[in-house]
Amino acid sequence: MMIGTTLGHYRIVEKIGEGGMGEVCLAVDAVLDWRIFFKLKPRRRRPLMKKPVMRALVVIFMIAVFVTFSTPLFAQDDGIPLVPLVDPIPFEDLDLNGIWNFRTTQPTVSGVCPAGTAVAGTAAITQNGNAVTLKYVSGAKCNPPAVCSYDGTLDEEENQFVVANSVTVDGEGGTVSSAIRLTVYNNELASGNGTNHYVHPKGFECRWNMNVVFTRELEEDEE
Repeated sequence: MMIGTTLGHYRIVEKIGEGGMGEVCLAVDAVLDWRIFFKLKPRRRRPLMKKPVMRALVVIFMIAVFVTFSTPLFAQDDGIPLVPLVDPIPFEDLDLNGIWNFRTTQPTVSGVCPAGTAVAGTAAITQNGNAVTLKYVSGAKCNPPAVCSYDGTLDEEENQFVVANSVTVDGEGGTVSSAIRLTVYNNELASGNGTNHYVHPKGFECRWNMNVVFTRELEEDEE
């Protein structure tokens, strides 16, 4: 994989290593300014594939690192979440509608704001074609309630969706812009990361970011 190649929102900036399972590269998220490590492996050929391309299987060892802050990518005691090394299921088989369990890990904060904490609860996801909405039902602080409702789209090439919102959260005009990016592996597992960015009209700001995993167990006839 050539340095400078763009895959979706990611621009490859460095090749870390290569082995029998593929290449490990360092990339920058062009949308959220995050640095990530991911593994590239050849996509298996399928007879009916319309666009035979190499699929980037993003193995999320992620800790978001924003350009504005000099946060180390990994600390020695970081517990890196593991994601199954499997190909996501075909887009046409995805059905994300329903209630999911979620949990967050590795919360970090940049700026003079209270540190975030890991949380867990439930969320409702609604999918209509490529359109996706996500609403936290329990476990998340929703003040005002609009901060827990997200809208976005599903990328059928990458089996990823990004949902976001922007809400005024205080009487001084401060706003929080939030985004969640998930890779969907199947109808019972999705993982990725989330960020919240608070900006006060006087220029004061801070960011929170975290890893997030969504899971659920479907009955056999629902799969």
